[in-house]
Amino acid sequence: MKLSPVTIRGTTYPSQSAAARALGVTYQAVQRAIRRNTLDDCGLGRKRSRPGISVTIRGVTYPSIVTAARTLGVSPYAVSSAVRRNTLDNCGLGSRRGKPGKPVTIRGTTYPSQATAARALGVSHRSVGRAIRRNTLDNCGLGSRRGRPGKLVTIRGTTYPSLVAAARALNINYYAVYSAFRNGTLDDCGLGSRRGRPGKPVTIRGTTYPSLTAAARALGVMPSTIHRAQAKGTPETCGPQARPRVTPAPNSV
Repeated sequence: MKLSPVTIRGTTYPSQSAAARALGVTYQAVQRAIRRNTLDDCGLGRKRSRPGISVTIRGVTYPSIVTAARTLGVSPYAVSSAVRRNTLDNCGLGSRRGKPGKPVTIRGTTYPSQATAARALGVSHRSVGRAIRRNTLDNCGLGSRRGRPGKLVTIRGTTYPSLVAAARALNINYYAVYSAFRNGTLDDCGLGSRRGRPGKPVTIRGTTYPSLTAAARALGVMPSTIHRAQAKGTPETCGPQARPRVTPAPNSV
């Protein structure tokens, strides 16, 4: 099969597939550009190989809406919406729908918009909006739930601003901390005990673990496996290399 060379913006490629790979587009995009006689626009960020509308945003001119969207880290729909509303200079600044964002001050730091504050604090845009309505911006992004002030909790001498922050720091579930808070067993939280209660020490092959759950994590097995082994009186069989492989002796002839 003879391949047809393709020339795009002065560069000749040995085939349509080679041109697609070099320009970072699909094979079908090159074929479509050939049919429409728009090869010079292929790979420039235009949609369907049609000439793009050049847009100028804050003094920078982009060859198309798609190129501007990729550069600013927004969607093409956001740029096209800003074009219709004549708010291009606000595009990519964290404002929504091309409208100028309202500055938000949280714990002494001023952000140009709610969306920018949400990205900086690692929360959703709705969380910031809810905190503004409830006048609880200083608690936003501290791990409190629904913008409300979190409950200070102290676990083994360390004070956390909220139950959620404690759960993240200890790498456990929020409800585990909440259950320990209700039961008054916060100092046992995150030690491998279940439901915030102190775990029973478990000794397996000479190693003592603070709880059955901690032993299961260390040995890479399920807690139920250790529990069954304890019931049978064979905890030494739990975990890797607990059961040495026995190689049968070869049959004597």
